[in-house]
Amino acid sequence: MSYYALHLTSVDSTNKYLLEHADSLPNFTFLDADYQTAGKGRGERHWESKAGENLLCSLLVQERSIIGLGAFLSLVPAVVLSRILEKEGIQDVMIKWPNDVYVGGKKIAGILLQGDLPRCLVLGMGINLNQMDFAGDFRIAPTSVALEKGVMIPHDQFRARFYDSLANSLQNHAFSRNEFIAYYSSHDYLKGHRIELLGKQGLVLGVDEDFGLLVQTKEGILSLISGEAHLL
Repeated sequence: MSYYALHLTSVDSTNKYLLEHADSLPNFTFLDADYQTAGKGRGERHWESKAGENLLCSLLVQERSIIGLGAFLSLVPAVVLSRILEKEGIQDVMIKWPNDVYVGGKKIAGILLQGDLPRCLVLGMGINLNQMDFAGDFRIAPTSVALEKGVMIPHDQFRARFYDSLANSLQNHAFSRNEFIAYYSSHDYLKGHRIELLGKQGLVLGVDEDFGLLVQTKEGILSLISGEAHLL
């Protein structure tokens, strides 16, 4: 297992930085920053985070076999993080398709895939680590690892643990697709709920082997591979 790690005090977006510098950086470059001036969430939303309190990071992937995982790639860091949280004794960890990790119904992390295909993909990951209070209006109430555990988390240790686990899973293909889908299925935040996604409404049945969201609609069962699901 090997990777290259960069740290910046401030950057507009870790995803944007890696995409812009992909040609001069090695495969499996991690970048984290204390603060993002234009951190990006899904759609047009921004990722808000207090400086130095959370893990704001991105991973540059240039290996074709991993890029070929497509949408499934977003599941890998979600499962890696969820397993770390559970080993920390945190209960009620769930994954909301396709890219959020929840604890007790509150959002603790988000994952955003962006790419310049076929050249590279970037996995952006925002993990609420030590932030204890969150100002502003949120669609989903946030939480953090520190709030859930009641103690501050050593930032460098947590970052190294997450990087090591994620790099090991991807580089050594140390995961079974079926195993990750099974883990997701047992931590599926949406299953059994009615949602609206891309103009379609229906009941979530789970996911298929390609991590497509299976939704029972009036037209039948659809497998949706992108978009943001909203609970009805």
